Amino acid sequence: MINHRKSFGTYTFIAMDACPTPGIKRPHNFFGLITTDLAKSLQSFSLKAFDSNQTFWFGHYPTSTIISPGYDLRSLIGKTAHSYFCGHLHNLLNLVPNMYTVQPQGFLELELADWRGGRFFRIVAVDNDLVSFVDAQMHKRDSDDWPLVLITNPKDAGFLLPSKEPTERILKSTHIRCLENTTAQGHCCDWSVCVQSYLGFGVNFQTKHPVYHLFLRRILAWSRYPIQRVSVSIDGAFVGNARPAKRHDASIVDSPLYVLSWDPAALARRGPPSGHVAHSIEVVCEDTKHNVRTVRQSFTLDGTARWNFGGVQSFILLSDQASGVGPTFMGYLLDYEFGVVFSFGIFVCNTFVPESTTYIFEIMQQLLFTYPFLTLLVCRMRGGRAHYHLRRQKSCPRR
Repeated sequence: MINHRKSFGTYTFIAMDACPTPGIKRPHNFFGLITTDLAKSLQSFSLKAFDSNQTFWFGHYPTSTIISPGYDLRSLIGKTAHSYFCGHLHNLLNLVPNMYTVQPQGFLELELADWRGGRFFRIVAVDNDLVSFVDAQMHKRDSDDWPLVLITNPKDAGFLLPSKEPTERILKSTHIRCLENTTAQGHCCDWSVCVQSYLGFGVNFQTKHPVYHLFLRRILAWSRYPIQRVSVSIDGAFVGNARPAKRHDASIVDSPLYVLSWDPAALARRGPPSGHVAHSIEVVCEDTKHNVRTVRQSFTLDGTARWNFGGVQSFILLSDQASGVGPTFMGYLLDYEFGVVFSFGIFVCNTFVPESTTYIFEIMQQLLFTYPFLTLLVCRMRGGRAHYHLRRQKSCPRR
């Protein structure tokens, strides 16, 4: 657990290591495990993080593949967390991209694609307690990598959490804001400093009251080369070019943050375009090498979330995969005592015995019986169908 304390608030990061001990090789390490000692530590961390401005949990396993006998892990995470960052499933061999969802307990669960194979990484920005992120991939060509753009105000309505974020601040803002950075100017190692310098921009976090210049339209952008243009359009209409914001730290000349003034109250009175339920913002960023990145996202001014997560992604992350399977086998586990073995434990003598290694038998059963049987069945059915068509052709010759 790490508490990142600033003059305007505290931001907590809680790491959860659910890897089984001992750590066996794949495929026997598919499920994670919450032990009794780990559960006590997580409960203690959650209590300590209760007063933080925002709390982020992160771990290897998604909650759907974690075995936590007698312990409601998602409810504990939902008490304090804005987001739970994880990997493990990644994007399922590029079959299920953007594996994001909102858990019923009120937090975002955000899978990140694989760094080892795909070179994906994530940038997270906290802007006056509104959390935004962008997932990016490193390519061999600069034109594919740069620039990177992250709009922090107005925040993407697809990831709003009204129960965890002060969404009313969007309507009270005076500027659009975005962040930029360039490795040519030496900022690639200064991202965290850049974000910290703007977290409390123009707001008194002790009294929680807004002050003048509380919010801007904010855009974060990074490039290997200097940024020369950041143009902004709202609802299809060009509103201007964002300019570098002034740094609180006078020792740093170049700013990664780009801002543009706006009037959200007037936009709220006009409402979204006809046929739309939300406004849209488009940012076009161009560097001196004419590399261009265009980012579009929807936003609302009343704090209404517009979640639109994929059905497959939500099913994978919302379901309890560890307990979603039936019994592995049943029989007399003890003398004269009939028992049932599940992947998540054993039921015998009218007692449930949590056991974290029984899923190995489930995997072995699938590898040695289920999958070979299905393969044999498919081949048999195909052969029978082909034989049927051949006999039909012989019995019914063409005229």
